[in-house]
Amino acid sequence: MVTKRKSSTEIWENTPKVKKGERVFISYPSEEMIDVTKKSEESKVIEDYKKVSEIMLKHGGKPYRASHQHIVRPNEMKQGKKNLPSSADFWMFLANDDQEIDRIVQFNAKKKKVEGYFVIRKTARTPKSGISFTKELAGYDNDEDVDSKLREIFAREYDGKIVQGVLKYEKGVNTNVEEAFKALKGITEKFNLQIKYLPAKGFEYVDGRGFFLKKAAEIQHEEQKKSLESKVIGITGIISLIAGLFFLFSTSGNIQLSPGQSLINWNLWIGIFLLVLGLGCGIFWFWKKRKK
Repeated sequence: MVTKRKSSTEIWENTPKVKKGERVFISYPSEEMIDVTKKSEESKVIEDYKKVSEIMLKHGGKPYRASHQHIVRPNEMKQGKKNLPSSADFWMFLANDDQEIDRIVQFNAKKKKVEGYFVIRKTARTPKSGISFTKELAGYDNDEDVDSKLREIFAREYDGKIVQGVLKYEKGVNTNVEEAFKALKGITEKFNLQIKYLPAKGFEYVDGRGFFLKKAAEIQHEEQKKSLESKVIGITGIISLIAGLFFLFSTSGNIQLSPGQSLINWNLWIGIFLLVLGLGCGIFWFWKKRKK
């Protein structure tokens, strides 16, 4: 039996602990992504380069595609540049000849949903660094050793074209939104990179803001759906309460039973059930209103 290949979005949205810290996956064309996370923090991730090296070996040493997420929370959306690559993202990508594509995922932590992909691709004119991260780092198992080795590589290349280009980008991206996009344009032109914005279904990329938002039509559809749900819950609650009271009052009066005869008073039980349903709908309706 052939197993259907999972999409990148399916993998991201179904990966445990993805809400708590960054993770990194690598992949090859027409293949499913593989998690190569060694150490995960909210805004930092270290790859398992030994595992990456083994995967590369199986693919004849060909460069891989990497993907990691930027966790976005509702109160951070106003910052406007949350989904742009960090200076560390660019340095790790440009300094590593083993990687040909970097995909940054805008991930909504609250809803555990992928909202879009920011894709950086090297071209034939992108300068090589002469550094293979897998060869340099595959022999280190300790997280601190990997971190230390990365700092050593950075220091070794400090006067080089890549590091200086990244430092210039960092200066711009950490100011305002306008300067951040000037810096983004500058680094992509300097290193001949291709940039693509790929929104998830129902989302669109907000040009000049650096993140993906829901389409207006999608927001309107969701609001209409919520409004209809609220009306249905409210009406169901009212009808259930009225019907419940009717059934309860219809049970009044004395019922004479002959010896050995039993009676299930269905009106009573139906009335209780409807009252409970009505009260439940009412509580849920008020909860939804307060949450809104």
